[in-house]
Amino acid sequence: MKLFYTTLFALAAATGFSQQTFSFEASEGYQLGTINGQNGWEVTEGSDGFIQNQVISDENASQGTFSFKNGYEPSFDFQWFPIFGATKAFEIPVDHSNFSISYDVLVTAQNGADFEFILYSVDENEEFVPVAGVGIENRGYIYLTQNTDYSFEYAEAEWTPNQWTSIKIEVTDAEIKYYVNNVLQQTIENFTG
Repeated sequence: MKLFYTTLFALAAATGFSQQTFSFEASEGYQLGTINGQNGWEVTEGSDGFIQNQVISDENASQGTFSFKNGYEPSFDFQWFPIFGATKAFEIPVDHSNFSISYDVLVTAQNGADFEFILYSVDENEEFVPVAGVGIENRGYIYLTQNTDYSFEYAEAEWTPNQWTSIKIEVTDAEIKYYVNNVLQQTIENFTG
């Protein structure tokens, strides 16, 4: 497995008149090192404790100085589905029928692993249900979540190693719009409505 990392710069979720922004900068209280425990972020716990590859880094940023880095995790080695990562619950829940979120991704090499950014809601059974999501596939493709079963379709756009890719998701009560580098890739019915 090739060593690579994915970097996220800014996550902005807006609903109505409120907006929450995470740019991972020092001015927001972030420090270099593990994101676990910083501003409400949590990372996956493995058999040896919390994984160490979910970090605030100053290696690359699309804007500002810091970014979130999802680095190689040697304790998971090669697996078909080594699911791990970082999560954050919004302090004020976002209405899953009226919001937008955008972020930038930098992947340094192909043929490593896939990276997914999935937005979840919690249903009446306390189960996590996907609201929308975008995957950065290791071969250079980008895929878009289509339903609560995590089915996906590929976007027309692809990603290139060492180039920032901008992702935007707009969700209304009726539809979900997926954008890559400010170009609309797909409009689908809101499947969580």
